[in-house]
Order: sequence, then structure tokens, then C-alpha cells
Amino acid sequence: GSSTQSISGTDFSFPVVLNPGDNSYRIDVATKLGKVAVAHINLIYVPLTLTVASPPDGAEVDKENVLVTGTYTGPSRTRVTVNSLEATVSNGSFSIIVPLAAGPNVLDVSAISPDGKAIVGQRVVVLRQEASTSPVVRIASPVDGEEFVAPATIFVRASAYDANGNVQSVRISNDSSFGFSRSNRETEFAEYEWSGVPEGQYVINATTYGENGIEVTKAVNVRVVSQDQQFIRLWNAMTAALKRGDIENALAFVAPGSQAKYRLVFEALAADMPKIVSSFSDLARGFVSETMAEFAIVRLNETDGENHVFLVYFVKDGAGIWRIETM
Repeated sequence: GSSTQSISGTDFSFPVVLNPGDNSYRIDVATKLGKVAVAHINLIYVPLTLTVASPPDGAEVDKENVLVTGTYTGPSRTRVTVNSLEATVSNGSFSIIVPLAAGPNVLDVSAISPDGKAIVGQRVVVLRQEASTSPVVRIASPVDGEEFVAPATIFVRASAYDANGNVQSVRISNDSSFGFSRSNRETEFAEYEWSGVPEGQYVINATTYGENGIEVTKAVNVRVVSQDQQFIRLWNAMTAALKRGDIENALAFVAPGSQAKYRLVFEALAADMPKIVSSFSDLARGFVSETMAEFAIVRLNETDGENHVFLVYFVKDGAGIWRIETM
């Protein structure tokens, strides 16, 4: 369809309805003297959708973890989480192994677009409560859902006990091509320092055996991100908050010493912030040191029609937390 609007001045805006896929628009601007300028805009709309394929709702299982899979659509950099744990996504599909507690477990599966919009699907999975003769497996490290920076060193520590609390054999492992397998030998804990781990999503298992050789496994999911990714995610989270008008949330990603200055900036530009944020390019790396990182963004200046480069600096505080210092 078409939309016509008469304006005065140099600014205009009007809503349009986007259909999934390509949406082409032609904008004609005519002066009172009859001069006409034409611009063509093509917008690609990818709706946010989510389908959970497995497990079925109400499924009853015997293992202490369950594989959650499904499909999704959404803009580039759309994420999928299950109970706040990041799923592995690839070509519109997702998967993740989620730990379960005895009894009913509610699994909230969320597809989240880069601007923070989300849709949620839900499954209830029941872990059958077995007799107390089953052994107990505990993974002390790493924590389920923990995130590391590549090349990562991950310390793995687990133990297993029979129904009477006696220590028994446990094997810790990862099944990737550069994974590992280690068991405890006359000690309570099986331990391994897994070093040089590249970017990716990994499942670490701890396995023991109960009566009649029944396998009991506990699993945790860990995520190793590229060194740049930690800064990109921080920047995207801050700009998404600004786009929503949530200044307090945005300031949480800014270094304490810079918050007062940027509060004034954010408040002054609040009305135009969605437009400003949408004009930013992706972050480009400058350098990264132990305590400081430099990145750059490019933004088109509407006044002179030129691309301008802005530097963004991140600093790491004494607790090891990165925040934005200047931008």
C-alpha cells in the first residue's frame, strides 16, 4: 500500500505495517516549486517466532538432565535461553542440556531479539523420584551456565556418594574433539584443569553407577565466548536499554566514575535516543589489554553526510568486571 503525508520543515515520520520478508518503500519529496526528490528504502522484517520440539510437555524422565531442542526465527543475533541458560543456536535451530531437580521442572524457553523483545514457550518435565538407594553426583565446579573468555581455563571438580554417604568412583568428561575424561583415584573428588578451550558451548558430565550398573549422570552447561564478544554483549545490553528509554539500566553498564556525566547526556538525548542508537554500526576492535579495551563505532552524520568514527573505552575494575568508561 501507499501512505501520503504533507509536512513542513525538514523532518517527517509516519508508521508503516511490515510484512515478513522484504518491504520496499518509495519516498517522494516535492517542493512548492515542483522539484521532486525520490528515495527508495528496503526493510527486511524477520518476525520473532519460537517452536519447542522436545521434550514434550509433561514428559517424565529418569535422568537428571534433559535435552531441549527446537527452532526459531528472528533478526541477526537473536538468542535462545532456557531458564536463563544460553542455548546453542545454528541456522534457526537451538539445543541445550538442562539440569533437573526431582519432581516437576518448569522450563521457560525464550527467544530474545537484540533489542530485548522476547517470546516465551514453556514445558513441564518431571524427574521421577527414585528410591534412596540411588547414588548422588555433585559438580562443585564449574557452575551451570557459567561463562568464560577464550582461550579459557575451566577447573572441573565433581564427586559421587552412595545412599549411605560413602565416596564412590566418578568420571568427569567432555565429549568434544578436544575434550577430556578423568576419574577420581582413592580421593573424594575427580578434578581436571581444562585449558585452552576455544569459543563454543560445552556440556561437562559427571558420571557414576548405581545398583545393577545403572548410570547416574549430572551435567552442566558452560559457554566460552570470544574475547571481543564480552564487550559486544555489554555494549548491546547498554544500547538496548537506551533504546527502551531505561536510563537506570543503561547506567549500570557504565563505570561508576562516569555515570554522573552520562546520566546528563542520556537524559538530554532521551527523546532522540532510539534513532541515535539505531544509527550505530557494530563495534570494531581497536585493542584489548588486561584492564582496558578500545573499540570503535561508525555513525552517519546527517548534517554533513559523512561517516564519523567514535571510540568506546572499557575498563576492568578491581572485581574483574568490565564497564564502559567513555564513548
